[in-house]
Amino acid sequence: VGPFWSPPPPPAGAGQGLGGPGGAGASSNLPDIVLNVVRQSPNARTERGMPVAEILLALRSEAPATSEEQLVGALSFLADEGLLYSTIDDQHWTVTDDAM
Repeated sequence: VGPFWSPPPPPAGAGQGLGGPGGAGASSNLPDIVLNVVRQSPNARTERGMPVAEILLALRSEAPATSEEQLVGALSFLADEGLLYSTIDDQHWTVTDDAM
């Protein structure tokens, strides 16, 4: 491998759901799934927000192969879109008024 080598690009649309990061299979629309999970949680409507560990646990039914890294990518995407924000730290999230 020389100094000008770079890995090949992924196939078109691979791992992307509505422009956001995703994973294989059911996780291709991971940002939508994450947003729905957070919307439905009573913890998301508190000052503290919903912990990442709780979001990951809730994803087990809809996107069981989701890693914490994929989840963090989806959370970042949703934050960039103005739909979620972190609360007390980067491990707790809630929805914006625009996402309700």
